[in-house]
Amino acid sequence: MFDQLSVGDLVSMASAQPLLAEEEAAGLFRRIRAGDADATEELVLVHLRIAIDEAIRTRGLGCSQRELVRTGVRTLVEAAQLYDPIQHGPFARHARSSVRAAMVRSVRVS
Repeated sequence: MFDQLSVGDLVSMASAQPLLAEEEAAGLFRRIRAGDADATEELVLVHLRIAIDEAIRTRGLGCSQRELVRTGVRTLVEAAQLYDPIQHGPFARHARSSVRAAMVRSVRVS
């Protein structure tokens, strides 16, 4: 779903998303572990602003804004699918750390 959207569309979507209550997040993680792709999309959508924030922070270092946002979105999907609350702590912290590291790798490669 996210691959076909422009950066502007992703920014608009991110700004329209409310934060999740703890119970809602727990329900999404259960659905993700059960293989529900829609739950992964929902979680990524709620945390999309992390990818955008990190892309803004990283811009000007050799990758286009579009490529940085795309890297961030792909990393959010991976982070959602691999997330373990016991091992990783709060999802937003885990997601931001994962996205930041992926963007640094992208900048180094380009």
